[in-house]
Amino acid sequence: PIFRRYPSITRVLKATDKEGAIALSKWRSRVGIAAATSITLNAANSGTNWHAFAEKFLTKEPFGWKYFTEPRKSWQAATLAAVLNANFESVIASEIDVASHQLKLMGRLDVAGKLKDGRLAVLDFKTGARLKDGNRLAKAAIQCAFYAQALAEHLSFGDIGTVVVLQILPDAIYWQESDASYWNTYLRKSMTEYSKLNINTMEQYDKLRAE
Repeated sequence: PIFRRYPSITRVLKATDKEGAIALSKWRSRVGIAAATSITLNAANSGTNWHAFAEKFLTKEPFGWKYFTEPRKSWQAATLAAVLNANFESVIASEIDVASHQLKLMGRLDVAGKLKDGRLAVLDFKTGARLKDGNRLAKAAIQCAFYAQALAEHLSFGDIGTVVVLQILPDAIYWQESDASYWNTYLRKSMTEYSKLNINTMEQYDKLRAE
């Protein structure tokens, strides 16, 4: 498909996020490469695990009892289910590739659907040991704003006006919502910065990220 030629939204945001790159480099230097690799891998596995639970809960698929085998996991699962049940009404799309031909971007969204009050929203699930705020939270919201526009281009139900970053932490669940329109300016700014980088190949992209 032609959209496969487009860069992904995550690629664009990573390539233009100087603040995040500096913070990541300092963190790796502080904890060491081996520890950083282990922490990143464990975080990725945990993220995949909780993403799967949330998506299965929303789509009413069986999710198994592995999420309730430990006290902390049991609390997380029960609290996450309660938050989703209190705020979310129905699913429009889950774990699908989307593309915007207007923006010439692609990506893979977590969930889009209708909230209890009737608003349409895109949800992005984030996990970790600490609350993401500032630059890291903004990146997640910008991603959601892109997914909202991409879906609206192809479906007939109208604009998706709300983005939700749902953070799943060991001791708290945060439902953080905002207007998608607020983040569109930042999305286009990132795209403009990315176009100036002249990244035509993955090799150029990898080299840029290593600098």
